[in-house]
Amino acid sequence: MTKIKVYQLLNQATGQSQDYTVAIPEFQDPEFQVLPKQTIVVTAYRVPDGLSLSVEPQQVRGQVICSRSLENFIFELQTKLTQMQAYPKVPKDLETVVDEDFLLIESKNLELDLEPLIRESIFLSLPLRFVNPKAPKHPILNAKQNTKATNNSTGEHQPFAKLKELL
Repeated sequence: MTKIKVYQLLNQATGQSQDYTVAIPEFQDPEFQVLPKQTIVVTAYRVPDGLSLSVEPQQVRGQVICSRSLENFIFELQTKLTQMQAYPKVPKDLETVVDEDFLLIESKNLELDLEPLIRESIFLSLPLRFVNPKAPKHPILNAKQNTKATNNSTGEHQPFAKLKELL
């Protein structure tokens, strides 16, 4: 778990903020393995009922499998802006909201677990598939590029030339 102590920030006036640099936990995800010893900066803003947490876009590196070559490679991910609210107790107007939409601050020692926020920031930024830029291109893509190159060199486009050869 990635916990921070928020006692000082909760005792400050509304509008105050504090940056926390925390280690990115190693998530057990089969498609994106976060590399160890990475950190991420989380900014906490004091709001009337609790805290507003924000993760600005940052670089995160992970090991993935290429969709084309099925080889492992290191992928650099640019996270998207992610925000979440944290409260010492659930406000009355949020009682019907799903628990994953906000974080609860532990009332005993005023600690906040940032793992759900970090997880959401990373996994919502992942692409649908990973393609290594150094991987060989698919044969169909190579054929299309070769066709475009030959068509561009003659200056005219003949879409049915291959069909005429079959007659």
